[in-house]
This record gives sequence, structure tokens and C-alpha cells, in this order.
Amino acid sequence: MVKKGIMHIEENVKRLRGINREIFKEVYTISTGSGRLIIPEAMIAWVKQTFGTTRIVENQKIVKIMNNYTYEGAIFNELRAKRPVQSVKTDVSKTIKSSIGDSFCVPEQKTPYDPIGRLKNRFGGITASNISKYDEYHGLVIFKEHNPLEASAMSIASYILLAKEWIEKNHKKDKEAKYPFIMWNCLWRSGASIIHGHLQMLLTRNHHYAGIQLLREAAQRYHRKTKRDYFKDIIKAHEAIGLAKRIDKETALITPITPAKEKESWIIYQKDKHPELTEELAMRIAKLVRNYITKLGVESFNLGIILPPLDNSWKGFPIIAKIIDRGSLHSSTNDFGAMEVIAKHSIISTDPYKVIEKIDKL
Repeated sequence: MVKKGIMHIEENVKRLRGINREIFKEVYTISTGSGRLIIPEAMIAWVKQTFGTTRIVENQKIVKIMNNYTYEGAIFNELRAKRPVQSVKTDVSKTIKSSIGDSFCVPEQKTPYDPIGRLKNRFGGITASNISKYDEYHGLVIFKEHNPLEASAMSIASYILLAKEWIEKNHKKDKEAKYPFIMWNCLWRSGASIIHGHLQMLLTRNHHYAGIQLLREAAQRYHRKTKRDYFKDIIKAHEAIGLAKRIDKETALITPITPAKEKESWIIYQKDKHPELTEELAMRIAKLVRNYITKLGVESFNLGIILPPLDNSWKGFPIIAKIIDRGSLHSSTNDFGAMEVIAKHSIISTDPYKVIEKIDKL
């Protein structure tokens, strides 16, 4: 019987048998410890008011997890979810409304476009060229909805498919540009410089973007050593401890045990042949986004859709959609610090079990 809660992961893994236990032993290093401290008399009342009891503060359970192939690492301490965080008085609705009339509200007049021309769809999506590019091919899909949190699942899916069309048209023009990536930085906590809803899509040459390239190399190392498929085993491992759910034979939803940040989840779509970003998959990704907004109360997030090369050269590599909560729009505390940016070990306060319970209906 799986114990629901990331703080029980060591116990859950010890109960596993056969291939599932073998996968965990091979891929992950899991350790637990106790962070101890002494509370001065003058702090006791505040600690009780803030955390409920002094006991859990004086002896804090720490769970550390490392992926031995990707070197993704996460540290969990459930106490961090209760810690006081400074906030700023922000009228989010007013802030969003006050930005109406920006250049994205009239994209055909006030945004540049790519040499392939503008692409449009019946949901009001329209492409533009990014005026300050990350790469040679860097475009936008501008939403009809000014407030991105108001976009329906149907609209979001259509914008993802419009991004796919942009990628395909540019690749047709330049076959050497074959490594695509789609992303969505939603509102200001996520790094978005413009409030109006928009996706971004990139197409690059020579090799994929660094994180994606590293993921592929990790999967290759795993296969060379174990003769098994890395992505299938990651799904199987998370399924064994209650953190993955099969959507169909080729698609799974997981909340990873080494998240980059809060409330991370992945949709993994894998086929023996080259996987395609279909209407069905786009809708599942869109529904996942809507679940984050409506069921988890997420206001600002990063969504990335990892796509394999367009020349079908990465056999077995899946399409992976990752979404990460970037915190309250009222928070004045940045969610990324030196541990994440330099030490590359994420500090996590949200339990993945609580996330998957609310987002699994796709």
C-alpha cells in the first residue's frame, strides 16, 4: 500500500519489488535526514502561531532526491509551505486590465512578422515575430484573450497547433533548422514581459537546446547500461509509487520526484515511431493548463513542450510537456535562488501527491 506523501517516499520505495525496485535503485538516490534547531523562549509563541507546534520546527524531516542520470535534484521539507512569505498589495485584475491596448491587442499593426508571413486560426490566434530574438527562428502566437488565464482549453489547444504550423513552415523553408521548442511564460512571475496571452516557438540548428540535449544523452546512457527505455521506466517508477497515471497506451501524466520547482508535472507521449503533436495531445496539454488554473489556483507558470527533431533522427524520444507553477502574483519573494540557479538543486515545498490528485482528469 503506497503512503500518500513525498515524505514517505523512502518507505514506499523499500516496499517495491522486482523491476520497479530495480529502476528506483538505478535511477534515483533517495536520502532522509533531520534538520534540528533550538528555539529561544522569546520565539516560542510566534513559532506556535506560525507552524502550529514547536516540535516539527525543532526536528524537521528533510528528503533529498537525485536523478543519477540527469542530475536533477530536489529537496523536500513540508515545513517550507508554512513559512511566512512577504507579499505586496497587487490588484491583479486591475493590473491586467490596465495593460489592455498594448501592441499585442493590435498585432497586425504593432508587431513584426516572419518571412513566412502571418498565420491565423479561427480561435483568434495570430503569429508574430519576436522583436528581440533568442534564436534565428523565434516567433509568437498571440492569443485573442488579453488575460491569458481566461483562455479556454479549446483556445489553448488551437494556439499550440498554430505554433506547430509555424514550426513546420519554417522547417520546410530551412531543413537544417530541425530542433523545435514551444513555450509559454504566463504573466509576470514567469518571466513574461508582456501581459497579453502569448506562446513562443523556436527552431534551431546544429543541436537541440541544452536541457533537451542533456535529457536525450541521459536516456542514451541509461539504455546502454540497462538495455531498457529510460522514459518508459521513469513512468513505471512513478506509477509504482502513485505519482503517475496512464492516460492511454502511449500517454502518461506524472508529477516528478525531482521537480525543477513547485507543482511540476509532465505529460509524456511516446510512440515507437516519431511522435506527432496531434490535436488530441494539444487538447490534453491545454486541459492540464486549465486544471492548474482552476483546480490548483495557479496564476503564473512556465509551460514547455519538448519536441524531438523534425528529421525523425531521435528514435524513441517522446514529446514531453512540462508545466511549473511560478508562485503567487502577490508574492515579493523570488522562487528561484542560489540553490536552484547555481547548486542546481531545487527546494520544494509542495507535495507532488497533492498535485496529481487534482490534475489527473485530462
